[in-house]
Amino acid sequence: MLSRWTNFLTSDGEKEWRRRDEEFEDNIKTKMELEQKWTKGWYCLFNTLNSLQEHDFSKTIYIRNQGHSVIEAINRQLAHYPYHIGQMVFIGKMICGENWVSLSIPKGNSNSYNTEKFSKEKRNEHFTDEILTSKTIMNKNEIIANIHIAHTQFWKTASHLPNVHKSANDKWSVAQNVEHINISLSRVSNYLALSKSIIESNFGLSLRASISNEELIENYYKAMGNGIKAPPAFIPKANSEIKISMLITEGENSLKDCIFNLEKWGEEDLDKYNCPHPVFGKITAREILYFTIFHVQHHHKTIANHTDASQ
Repeated sequence: MLSRWTNFLTSDGEKEWRRRDEEFEDNIKTKMELEQKWTKGWYCLFNTLNSLQEHDFSKTIYIRNQGHSVIEAINRQLAHYPYHIGQMVFIGKMICGENWVSLSIPKGNSNSYNTEKFSKEKRNEHFTDEILTSKTIMNKNEIIANIHIAHTQFWKTASHLPNVHKSANDKWSVAQNVEHINISLSRVSNYLALSKSIIESNFGLSLRASISNEELIENYYKAMGNGIKAPPAFIPKANSEIKISMLITEGENSLKDCIFNLEKWGEEDLDKYNCPHPVFGKITAREILYFTIFHVQHHHKTIANHTDASQ
């Protein structure tokens, strides 16, 4: 994925830095490392797909010097990934045996499944809608992987942009966006470092289950529609000339601290303890982590559009 989708339109899909033979070696040591690599690949894919414009579909891209239309290249990967995912599913079924939970219609449930489907009127909808509209509850390892990848990709983009201290149309500069993310990440890290007794005393315990990642994002967009602004404590300096590399290093250190502090939390703790948020009020620790992922992704899109806005 990283080879195919990095600089998708401008460089060969088989990168010089790819070491394909090494990909068959069993050198991933931990589940966290596995999830980080998995998330990084999918993030690269979807980030590229989301950036494509209509006029890009008339372009030719190359894989090992073999020309493909953009649609052909996408379809090539669309055939490739399910093949390998099918292998993983097959291995999973063998490992789990009778404990395997079916990913489709469980054996013996076909009649009841069809009865439920045919009880509804005919309609036009994509067959994946039921899956794509399901609510996502990330576990701690998934949260850690997503936080790491989202921030790393954000800083990578920021480090390669020109005019990082130049703002346009009363918007923050790239450097100010980075500083804002650093402030937010540091606040989350400091919260996670608190003892549970202090958190309970200051913010209380949650009396409800955590909402899904999608619901939290939807609530934030609604709040944005009502004109919310960053609180003063989260606003970056107006004319900071600090080097972008120094800001990124500062952020990377906060990220390490954040993940280190989060590792000490149990899975149930993420739904048990409240955390203050300047827009939502008191939300669960799991929800503040969802927001942390979404927040940096939101600002990543902002700085990615910065070059055009500042010219």
